Amino acid sequence: MRLRITLVLFSSFAFVFLFSAVASCATPQTFLTLDSQPGDYIGQGITQTFTATDGTFSVSNTTDTVSISFNTSTFSQFWYLDFGSASTMKFGWGEYDGAQRTAFRSPTRPGIDVSGDGRGCNTDTGRFLVSDFALNTDGTIARLAIDFEQHCEGATPALYGSLRYNSSVAAVPRLAVASNYTLKGNTGTSDALVTLSLCLPSTTIVQVTYATADGSAVQGTDYVNTTGTATFQPGITSQTITIPVIGDFLARGNKTFKVKLSAPSGAPIGVASANILIRDPNVALTALAMSSQPGDYIGQGLQYLITLSDGTFTPTNSANVVTFFINNGDDWTTDFAGPTTARLGQGDYQNAQRYPFQPVGTPGLSVYGAGRGATLSQETSRYCTLATTPAASFRVFPPTSNSTAKARFRACSAGCATKRSCSNSR
Repeated sequence: MRLRITLVLFSSFAFVFLFSAVASCATPQTFLTLDSQPGDYIGQGITQTFTATDGTFSVSNTTDTVSISFNTSTFSQFWYLDFGSASTMKFGWGEYDGAQRTAFRSPTRPGIDVSGDGRGCNTDTGRFLVSDFALNTDGTIARLAIDFEQHCEGATPALYGSLRYNSSVAAVPRLAVASNYTLKGNTGTSDALVTLSLCLPSTTIVQVTYATADGSAVQGTDYVNTTGTATFQPGITSQTITIPVIGDFLARGNKTFKVKLSAPSGAPIGVASANILIRDPNVALTALAMSSQPGDYIGQGLQYLITLSDGTFTPTNSANVVTFFINNGDDWTTDFAGPTTARLGQGDYQNAQRYPFQPVGTPGLSVYGAGRGATLSQETSRYCTLATTPAASFRVFPPTSNSTAKARFRACSAGCATKRSCSNSR
């Protein structure tokens, strides 16, 4: 099984790590540099730098978010930058990968949102490195240094940038390794994919050595010891390395190991170590897995595996229905309802119709969410309208209660009677 979820994520994947000392500017500076590739919507392919002599910088912060605004002295341009850690962690120094648009990110993901000059993105992806962060005694920001890479609407062209606020950290490329997770298989090996990155593009070749190290996971038992050298050609800002994870049917529990960087050439190391989480499917697992056929409207023909590393699961229940709301940045909802006159329990439920509009005595099923690449305007319209015969089926397995359910379900999307989403929810 191969899972590519390059995050800092986590569910946890936004682990924050201590930063290694690197080259510094002679004196603290405040500036914003935007280096936009051709085709990037926000920066319009232009490189520009603003300093305190060009206008006004304002910063604000909460426990898990920092916001920066800048406007020129003539008020001809306004720029806004919002960065966030996972909501379960305090914002601080470290590498944040797998970021989503800040205001709409999963609680387990970091956030990025750079907009301005009248342009903004519906969806953002990217990463950023915080190499300087300090607070005043009143909790306001005293120093801040962030280098970032943003992709608007999932497009390939990037907006690179550096923000300095009273910071002496130089705006140069720095190496980092991002935390990640993988799901252990039951046999052979599966791939844990780990992202190595440069916070800014380099004009010269950059190399760094990487190696695994035991945590609670042990090499030879839980994963295969792996070492190597990653090379970044000029202009390349990320490399993915593969760590084999050993599969078995034993309930070993979730384990972690480390990936460490050393011997850099061409750029200093900003974040030298990351934790890799191995989730064990042989112990209690909370997950939503969906396999969508081509032409299916709800799943858009994609495969989904959402765990606690990707988002939060909120169950609710009434007499005959169990609902799961999954917030992974896409906001999925699953409703499983027994016949309207009977409580939901163990068993097969055939010929289900769209909940809550099913006829009396008929089971109900509804699966909807934004889906990959959906815009906000599409989120509210992604629901599953089911035909009548046979429309859908799901089976509830023990153990079950009014507030939990383990179910397999098959739903037919509106207007696509032959296109199905066969999925598992636990």
